[in-house]
Amino acid sequence: MMVRSASLSFVASNFDSARSNLEQAIQRHNGSADELTVSGSAGSSRSLGATFRVPASELDATLAELRRLGHVTNESQKGEEVSSQYVDLRARLSNARATETRLIAILTQRTGKVSDVLEVEEEIARVREEIERMEAQRKLLENQVSLATLKVEMREEYKVPLAAADSLQMRFRNAAVEGYRSLADAIVGLALFLLSWAPVTTFWGLVLASPAWLLWRRLRKRFA
Repeated sequence: MMVRSASLSFVASNFDSARSNLEQAIQRHNGSADELTVSGSAGSSRSLGATFRVPASELDATLAELRRLGHVTNESQKGEEVSSQYVDLRARLSNARATETRLIAILTQRTGKVSDVLEVEEEIARVREEIERMEAQRKLLENQVSLATLKVEMREEYKVPLAAADSLQMRFRNAAVEGYRSLADAIVGLALFLLSWAPVTTFWGLVLASPAWLLWRRLRKRFA
């Protein structure tokens, strides 16, 4: 006996279509959803997380069909052998039932003290509680063997909205315009600076030109 489980993650280009196909595939293979959660909204990158139970004999076929719904990003499978556990559980359950039968026989034949009768009844109640617990374990184990657990994670392929793309282009355009404006402002500022300082520069140039020329002539004669 084998308890099988698997997980599958994939990216779908069309979220709504992939979700519909996913649910139809689970139904075709006689599966059911234990849990399903969808996050995000239309226009954004949505995601789906779900846990399904499908017949163990249909697990491989179900996985093969789900792989075609998108680009698979992760997949894993696991099998746990529980044959010895199941055999041991059935043996203990059989022994407990045999004990219950013997206790009931003792109770029907008991004619002694009331305390002895009550003691047997308490033991019967304890054994029956143990039988019920082991029966629940047996049914759970059989259910896990017959129905495989399949966890699915689906993510919508992210696409940049047209409005966002237009906005990005507009930002580049605005940045270029601002750059040209800054360059033009810098050129105008430099021109204004030169014009504002031109008279002063010319004046001092004329004042200093004559002494500088005389000094140059003297130095030239000295070293001639």
